[in-house]
Amino acid sequence: MLTKRNMNLCINATILTWARKRNGFSVEELAEKADVSPYEIEMWEAGIEAPSYDRLEDIADYLKTPIAVFFFPEPPNLDDPKRKFRRLPDYEFDRLSSDTIQTIYLAQAYQDSLTELVSGDLPEKRIFRDLNPKSVTVKKLAQLARAYLGITIKEQFSFRSAESAFKAWRHALEVAGVFTFKDSLEDRFVSGFCLLHDQFPVIMVNNSNSFSRQLFSIAHELGAHFVWCSRNY
Repeated sequence: MLTKRNMNLCINATILTWARKRNGFSVEELAEKADVSPYEIEMWEAGIEAPSYDRLEDIADYLKTPIAVFFFPEPPNLDDPKRKFRRLPDYEFDRLSSDTIQTIYLAQAYQDSLTELVSGDLPEKRIFRDLNPKSVTVKKLAQLARAYLGITIKEQFSFRSAESAFKAWRHALEVAGVFTFKDSLEDRFVSGFCLLHDQFPVIMVNNSNSFSRQLFSIAHELGAHFVWCSRNY
């Protein structure tokens, strides 16, 4: 008997290709994940053959895409979070693994959720609104940022560990309107990144690194956002 579990589905082949490329998978990488041959993926994307429901479930999971999307008449119009990065050459994005690309989309989802949930109740303190990087030197801006975040040099030297220091700075940033999230990234050369936004900037930190490295990452991305503000306001 042909059931939903083993029947082949009439998916939109162009959406399978879109979802694969959007998540940074080559045909060979997706085939390895789904435990099929690259030839099968190519046949599915060409619309010559179609995956079974079981296979589609697996592929949807790997590509972080709801199954229903594969039946849309055309790919959904989604924001590309890459445009929220500080400017990087294309080759820097091209060398990112599918794991990191999917984490970028996860950060985008966090940012979208913040926009929806907090937009009517913005944080009272917003560091990028209240400090103007154009009017001061870099040294002065660093001093103002430290004062704004409320962590003195004396307090910084009193932290008992890199972990406690990270937690204190992360909390100070959140109070100042900058939200930090953590995830383990396969690309060890990526310590973290920031998705730019005029109200809800989001910093993602590579949880695979030491706490001292994570602490450097949030400070680095904070500075990167100030650079963006100086160029856009």
